[in-house]
Amino acid sequence: MFRKMTATTSLQAKFNCHGECLPLPNGWDESLLRIAQESLTNTIHHAHATQFWADLFYGRTEIRLELQDNGKGFDVNAAHAGFGLLGIGERVEEMGGELMIKSGGGDRTTVSVRVPLPPELHNGVDVE
Repeated sequence: MFRKMTATTSLQAKFNCHGECLPLPNGWDESLLRIAQESLTNTIHHAHATQFWADLFYGRTEIRLELQDNGKGFDVNAAHAGFGLLGIGERVEEMGGELMIKSGGGDRTTVSVRVPLPPELHNGVDVE
């Protein structure tokens, strides 16, 4: 997905997966994919970034998705015309997770998603 989305841009995108991949509850894999896709879309269209990083961490009791660019940043408290950030928030909420967005004028943007795993999926391995 990253290669396709950045093929006609100067943006370099990298994806890393950490920990033991687990089967996820129904729909979570698609939600995480769409969150990453929307974040990358925002970076391509608005950030004027040269690099984008995505890290997926499978922990013992949670999954973390960290998305970061080295772009110009934005005011997270300002009103935004699109529905991208709203959609990301709704997807995270549907999974029972937590969303944190860090950004500022002239600085990089980081989108962090933490989603607790249902107890039956706890794998006994923790990746930091």
